[in-house]
Amino acid sequence: MESFRRWLHAAKDPLLVWNFQKTFGVEKVRVQNKGDADDPYVAVDYDEWVAAGREEEEEAKFAKKRKLSISSSGYSTGVFDEASNGEDGAHAQRLASAMGASSNSSTSSPPVSSSAPSSPSSSRKDGRPATDNLVFYRVTSWFWHWVFHMGTKLGDETYYSIFFTIWFWNIDGAVGRRVMMVWCLVMYIGQGMKDVIRWPRPAMPPVVHLEQKWIQEYGMPSTHSMVGLAVPSSILFFTYGRYLHEPPFFWWVLICLVWVTLVSISRIYLGVHSFADIYMGLAVGLMLLVPVLPLAEYSDFWLLSSPYAPFVLTAIELLGLYFYPGSDRWTPARGDTVIIMGAYLGVRLGAWANYHLGYLTGPPLEMPYPILWPEFNQYGQPLLRFAIGSVMAVATHAVMKPLTYFIACWWMGVDMKKVMAQKKDIRNKHKLRAELTYKFVAWGFVGFVVQFVAPVAFSVIGCQRSTFHTEV
Repeated sequence: MESFRRWLHAAKDPLLVWNFQKTFGVEKVRVQNKGDADDPYVAVDYDEWVAAGREEEEEAKFAKKRKLSISSSGYSTGVFDEASNGEDGAHAQRLASAMGASSNSSTSSPPVSSSAPSSPSSSRKDGRPATDNLVFYRVTSWFWHWVFHMGTKLGDETYYSIFFTIWFWNIDGAVGRRVMMVWCLVMYIGQGMKDVIRWPRPAMPPVVHLEQKWIQEYGMPSTHSMVGLAVPSSILFFTYGRYLHEPPFFWWVLICLVWVTLVSISRIYLGVHSFADIYMGLAVGLMLLVPVLPLAEYSDFWLLSSPYAPFVLTAIELLGLYFYPGSDRWTPARGDTVIIMGAYLGVRLGAWANYHLGYLTGPPLEMPYPILWPEFNQYGQPLLRFAIGSVMAVATHAVMKPLTYFIACWWMGVDMKKVMAQKKDIRNKHKLRAELTYKFVAWGFVGFVVQFVAPVAFSVIGCQRSTFHTEV
C-alpha cells in the first residue's frame, strides 16, 4: 500500500506533464510574475500577444514605472521575470524585457487569445488578462495541437449532448438509453469523487494550461478519461450480439482503444490533468463498468414499462442531487452533473411516454440485426432530423432557462436579476439553488424533447427513421 502511495505521488508530478507538453510542441517563452502573489497564472499565446501590440504596450508601461521608481528613490529597482529554459522544467531568473502599456493610453488594441477563464473578472476592458502573472507560450506543432484538441472533445459534455441526439435520431434508441445511463452514473460518481478527494490540478508553472474551461474543478480522478473509457466500451457491450458487425468486431474494438487513448493523453497535453489523474480515472472507470453495465442492461425494460418508473427515477435523482458531496469552493462540477442527470431523466421520461402511449413497440426481427447503412440518396434525412431537432432543443432550453430561474427565485423570495448578477460563490445559497434548479429542469425538458417531441415532429414532416419506434 505504501509503495502504491509513493507511485501515485510520483505520478502527480507536474514536471511529467510539462515534459509531455514539450515533447508535442508546446514552448514556454517566459513566465511573468508581476501580479499579486495570490493571483493565479494565466497562459497567453505569445505570438497573438505580440501581434495584438501588447508587447510594445507593456514595454512602455514598464519603462514609465522604472523611471518613476528611479526618480523617487535615486536607485534603479529591477523587476524580474521567471523565464523557462525548457530543460527539466527548471526556471532561471532573468531581467525582464520591458512589459506593459501606458495605463492612460487611449489606443485600443484587439483582444488577445488566452486560456483564461471566461468569467467577467478574467480580463480587463481592453481584452488583456486581469492578472499580471502570465505564462507566455508558443505552439510549434499545430498538427498535434489540433489532434489533442479534437481528442479532448470526445470527453466533453457538449460533445455528448450532440453525440446522444445523433445516436437517438439516427442509430439505435435502445442502445442509446443504456449508454446514457452508464454515462450519467460514471459522471456522477467521478465528479463527486473530485469534490471529496480535492486534489488540485497540475500547477502552472511549470505546466502550461492550454485549456481553463474546467480548471476551477479539482483534478482527481479525470472524468474525461472515465467517460472516454466507459462510453465506447458500453457501446461495444450493448451492440455485441445485437448487430451483425460490419466491419468485423475487431475494428470496433480498435476504434474504442483509439478513442480512450486520445481522450486521456489530450488531457495531459492541455496541462489540466496529471498522469495520476488519468491512471486513476481509467482504473475507477473500469471498475465501475463491472456493476454499471449489467444494471443498465437489465433495468432498461423496467424503466420503460413500469407505471412507477418515472416516480422512482425522479426520486432517486433528487436524492442523488441532495446528497451530492459538497465542495469548499464554487466549481462547475456540481452544475455539470446536474445537467447530465436532468437530461437523462428527460430522455427516460420521453421513452416511457413513447412506450405507454403505444408508439414504442418491439422489433419485427430477431437479433442479431443487420446494420442498415444509409444509401447515398438518404443522407439528407439524418441532416434534416439533426437540423430540426437541434432547433427544437435549443429553443426549449432558451425558454426554460429564464422561466425556471424566475420560478426558483420567486419561490425563494429573491429578485432574479440581482441573483443572476451576483458572483458565483459556494456561500451564496440563493444563487446555488437557482442555478441547480434551472439546469436540472431546463435540461430535463431538453431531454424529453429529444426523445419524445422531436421524433413526433419527424414523423409529421416525413423524415422519421423507420426503426425508431421499434427499439425496446
